[in-house]
Parts: sequence; C-alpha cells; structure tokens
Amino acid sequence: GIAVGAAVCAFPQADHVIIGSSAGELIIIRTDGDAFHSLATRKVASASPVMVVACSGEGSDQHVMSGHANGEIVWWRPEANGMYMQLPGALQHAQDTPTCMKVLGNTLYCGFGTGHLRVYDAVRRELKIEIAAHGRWINDIDVRHDGLVASVGEDTVLNVWRCPSCDSEVSLAHSAVVTESLLTGVAFTQRRGDTADEGAFAVCVVAYDSEVLYFLSNRPWDVNI
Repeated sequence: GIAVGAAVCAFPQADHVIIGSSAGELIIIRTDGDAFHSLATRKVASASPVMVVACSGEGSDQHVMSGHANGEIVWWRPEANGMYMQLPGALQHAQDTPTCMKVLGNTLYCGFGTGHLRVYDAVRRELKIEIAAHGRWINDIDVRHDGLVASVGEDTVLNVWRCPSCDSEVSLAHSAVVTESLLTGVAFTQRRGDTADEGAFAVCVVAYDSEVLYFLSNRPWDVNI
C-alpha cells in the first residue's frame, strides 16, 4: 500500500509524481494534462517502507531522495528514458526513522523520529550538520530561501533555526511551546510589506485534531481569522 503522509513529491523537470509505498517501492507517475500514467516501480533491496520522498537539483545534479523506516536514505538519479536508478552509498541512521524532508538548492534537510534534525549536501550525499532539535518525533519542517528552518514535533515545541547552508554554523532563532498540542505541520508565511532581508519571520503551525491555526512571529503581528 501507499505510505500516507509526506511520501510523495513532484518532479516537474520530468512531469513526474513520485510516490513511496509501504513495500519499499517508488511508484513513478507521469502527468499529461489532466491524465496520469503509471510508468514504473522501483524497489530498494531492503524493502523497508518509504516514509518520505523529496526532489532536488537542476541539470546534472537532479536527484530524488527516499527516506525509509529502517533509517536508510537512498538517492535516485533520473535517466533519459524516464526511469530512476538507485545510486550506491545509501546513508544509514541505525533505525532512526526519517519523518520529513525539505530541499533548498543542493541542501537536504531531514527530520527524524528521535527528534534529530540533520542537514546533508544532497550532491555529495554527505551528512554535514546534526541538531538535537526536539525531545520527541519531528512531524514536519519547512525551509525558507535564506536558510531559516522551522521544525515542529510531538513535544509541542516549534523551533526556528538559522542554517543558511550545510557548511554554516547553526543557531536557534526562536522557540515556542504550543501547550498540549501535538504539532503536525509548519509553514513559513509573511506579513504584507515584510521581506526576509529585514530579519522578520512568521510561521503558521497546525496541530492534530484541531481546527486552530497558530501564527507565531518574531515581530508584533495582529491576525484575524
């Protein structure tokens, strides 16, 4: 079956939608206007369920990454025939399940079930930064173009990190607790008139079984919903 959640990504360079499955497979779907066509299925040797997938890069650096329940992160390279080749050298994280992925340029940001946030050079396939970001499972992350990274976890905490590249020093820009809420999603937003260059940031957070949208900002902001 298909792994429900973040185990799907769009690969616009090839008009593909890539879906991860609980059987450890990548299902390749080609889009053609309003139609969808199943092209192929690719399976990792471990057959570990796919938890998350992400796409990155341009030109020769295009890749698809899949994160698996056994802690494995696998890189796939798109081929001219529309198929995907699994690259050697998958990263292993000793049963630490990847739970969410985001890509900024050639940098891969990945949250894990242990509460760790790890940052990789997506081209070299190297771990560059590891942060003990949360006390429990990280449910979602978002990345802004200037390297701000927002993370939310089952510990009810929102953290915003400054991590502009995989070779830079990391600092905690903001932290907040949303009391008694199992946080499941986060996204950067912006007030009209604000720019990232001004240092302002705001995030929207959602929680399990709640109709409330939580807005948090490092600047005063009146919100009416």
